[in-house]
Amino acid sequence: MSNKQFFSIETRNSAAPNAWISIPDVTGMEVLGLEEVNDATGTTVVRALTPEASISGEKMYFLNQTLQVGTTNQKYYRLKFKLTNCSNPQMKFKVYAGWNCEGNPTGGLNEACDENSLEYTVNIAQSKKEIEVGSSPASLPMCTQTPFEYIVKSTDEGDIFGANLIVTKQPGIVVSDVEVEYPLNSGVFL
Repeated sequence: MSNKQFFSIETRNSAAPNAWISIPDVTGMEVLGLEEVNDATGTTVVRALTPEASISGEKMYFLNQTLQVGTTNQKYYRLKFKLTNCSNPQMKFKVYAGWNCEGNPTGGLNEACDENSLEYTVNIAQSKKEIEVGSSPASLPMCTQTPFEYIVKSTDEGDIFGANLIVTKQPGIVVSDVEVEYPLNSGVFL
């Protein structure tokens, strides 16, 4: 599942040549992309940016433009990222933006002339699996098919991925005609 975060860049005192954006690598998060968008809602993509392949330890994007002074010249961006480790309830990451006097900082964030940063905190929704009996007969008629229904769900905020229901078969019992409905009450059986 990918997540998105919007932010904007504005220069206040003087034009900023060789503007750039950098997101240092964070364990448990993968940066999928950075897009310049038309406004704070990000309804239209102006352009997709490509990170500099020669810089490691961060995703650095050269904007290849001089940012002009003032809120009317503000630039809006959408950062796309994927969480790769959901075991921690919270993750923090920083987005740096700045400019360079003499060309782009080809050595990464450490070679930048000027920088500002925003720190984001991602609260990771946790899931807790629960199996609920949906329906089961009060008594079992012998030698006939008897339907049982179980509901696998999360009792916490997060979704459940890769859920399995394992049935331990006892001697004399035959398991057949298994149907899985997803989402619940959708009428869609897999």
